[in-house]
Amino acid sequence: MAAVVLQAPLPYEANPGIFHGSVPRGTDALVVLADGRVWRRIERRGRGTRLSLGPIGLPVGDHAIVLRALRRGRVVGSASVRPVYGLPRSAVRVAGPRLLDRSARSRLARLSRSAGGGVTTGVWAAHLGTAQAASWNAGAEMPAASTLKLAILVTTLARESGDPVRGGLWPTYSRMVLDSSNRAANELIARMGGGSTVNALLGAIGADHTD
Repeated sequence: MAAVVLQAPLPYEANPGIFHGSVPRGTDALVVLADGRVWRRIERRGRGTRLSLGPIGLPVGDHAIVLRALRRGRVVGSASVRPVYGLPRSAVRVAGPRLLDRSARSRLARLSRSAGGGVTTGVWAAHLGTAQAASWNAGAEMPAASTLKLAILVTTLARESGDPVRGGLWPTYSRMVLDSSNRAANELIARMGGGSTVNALLGAIGADHTD
């Protein structure tokens, strides 16, 4: 059986059903499965090997995704990726956030106040499927703590070339993000030449109140 090669989605990726890669020549249909159940079947017009599909949407949440390539009803190739965090097709729409109704903001305020005195809280929540949003004290400035590791990750990915999942730094990324390893974060900062590199990238993308 010929191989299906997927460049997207990749493990641990949030994906609204966008597939890129290659399929066996002559593939005339594709079947997408989520956790072993058929999610979508797509008829293919072209018969070349290049795969560019979507967004077709995926069931929301973590799933094992399988893409099967068919020719005249027979499976001629397959590839699986797990876990992929599925998003609806609407998640790719570029739309400005809209405030939810007042009850949503009130609930966020109650949750924030439940933290008790002496604690500063700020919340901003967005629905990836509808572009709706709500916030409470979202402009507050506070120590980043381990959320800084996200900035370190973004900066490293922006500087490194190639596939991060199959690259040599993937174990370090995993330890930093999944285990919140400070040592892994420091290793990546040292690789980039210091924290000023992280600050520079954050400023370039508009996060100019982060230091």
